[in-house]
Amino acid sequence: MSLKLTYFPLPGRAYVARVCFAIGGIEFEDERIPGEEFGKRKAAGELPLGSLPCLTLPNGRMIVESGAIARYAAKRAGLYPADAEKQLLCDEAVEICSSVMSKTPYDKDPEEKKKNREAFAEGLLKKFFGLLNQRIGESDGPFILGSEFCMADIAVYSLVKMLHSGFIDHIPTDYDAQFSGIVTMMEALEGNARFAPHKL
Repeated sequence: MSLKLTYFPLPGRAYVARVCFAIGGIEFEDERIPGEEFGKRKAAGELPLGSLPCLTLPNGRMIVESGAIARYAAKRAGLYPADAEKQLLCDEAVEICSSVMSKTPYDKDPEEKKKNREAFAEGLLKKFFGLLNQRIGESDGPFILGSEFCMADIAVYSLVKMLHSGFIDHIPTDYDAQFSGIVTMMEALEGNARFAPHKL
C-alpha cells in the first residue's frame, strides 16, 4: 500500500502536499472525494478528527492537520530546508498563510462581512503580506529562502491564487499587486520547470 492523500476535488489545504509529492516523484494515491462522501465517512467515524485532508500511511495510520502533512511531503521531496534558521523562515511563511485564512472575517451578516473584510484587507492582511514581501527582499529573492523555492513559496502561491479566484469576496483579486516581491516570486515559481506543471 502506498501513501494516500484524501481531500476534496479542489486545491485548498491539500495543494502544498500534492505538489511536493509530485515534484519529489513520491508515489501516492491522490484521493479526491465529493462533499457527500466526506459526510458519510465523517458520520461513520472513519476520519480521526472528522476533517480533511488526511494522509494514510502504508501501515494504515491516518495522519491529519494540513501543515503536518505538507511538511512531511516537503521533507520527502527535498523542498524543506535542512538549516534550522531557514526552517524557521519557511515555517513562519507557512504559518502566516494559515493565519490569513483563520483570521479572515466570516460574519454571517453580508454587510458586516463586507465591512470587516475591507478593514481586514487594509489592516492585518496588509501586515501579513508586507512581512512575506519583506522576507523575500531580505533573501535577495526571488523566493523566500533565496534562489531556490521551498514549500513556503508553494503555500504563498496557493494563498495568492485563492485571492485571484475571488473565493474570498470583498478582498481585491489583485491584492498582491501592491507587493512587488510577492509578484516576482509568483512569476518565478510559475516559470520554474519543476513547478510549472502544477501551477493553478
